Amino acid sequence: VPHDRPIRSQRVLLTPFATVNGCGVMRPEVIDYLRTALVSAAQSRVRSRLASPRHIYVSREKAGWSRVANETELKEALRTLGVVSVVAEDLSIEEQILHFVSADLVVGALGSGLINCMFQNRGGTLIEIFAGGLGAETHTPSLNAAGICISSGLDYVPIYHGHRDPEPSYPVDVERIRCTVSGVLQSLREAATSSADRANDSLERLSLPVTHRKEPLESEEARLEEAERQASDSGARGQGDQPIDDLREEWRASK
Repeated sequence: VPHDRPIRSQRVLLTPFATVNGCGVMRPEVIDYLRTALVSAAQSRVRSRLASPRHIYVSREKAGWSRVANETELKEALRTLGVVSVVAEDLSIEEQILHFVSADLVVGALGSGLINCMFQNRGGTLIEIFAGGLGAETHTPSLNAAGICISSGLDYVPIYHGHRDPEPSYPVDVERIRCTVSGVLQSLREAATSSADRANDSLERLSLPVTHRKEPLESEEARLEEAERQASDSGARGQGDQPIDDLREEWRASK
């Protein structure tokens, strides 16, 4: 959205939110509505197959303020963990939405690009990097990523740095962020493994034993009825050592 000139829109959607502990929190049903409506619209407009990594870092390299001074080093450290860097300014709105839809983990510095976490996978994690030491001092209470995580059921992990003035850029502790991301990825893998194990256990419990009969029931019953008819005609209870009634009870028990 350009900041230096007015824009015209055919439709504007205003979403109410409340402030809780300094975070702008949207109602969960509003999040669900936006997610359903906008994801569907994005999927219908982006025809080409879009590579959607599960672990992404949202770069602020083209932002006008609050950039990460040593971002090149940070990107390389995250790349070794399988985290893919994306620049929101290089993507359309639809492409940004689809990137977040497929993401289990999103890492990024404080900025409007992280608002897209409302489209992130349920049960995923957002790691937000701050310049200041205290969130209350550096993060103006508004509609922000932390509040969206509360409403969306996402895990939220803030990483604070002790810089008073984040403009225009500030350095971050790359090793600290790398260790945090590595721990979150390990937790996500363990959760996925646990979920798969539970699914396999459920399938095993649903695998019921099947009784296989040697011959069709119809042929067995027909033979017994014929034997009973012949025995009745001859005035005998049955032929051989076992009465017909016993044979019939045995057959019924086998059902």
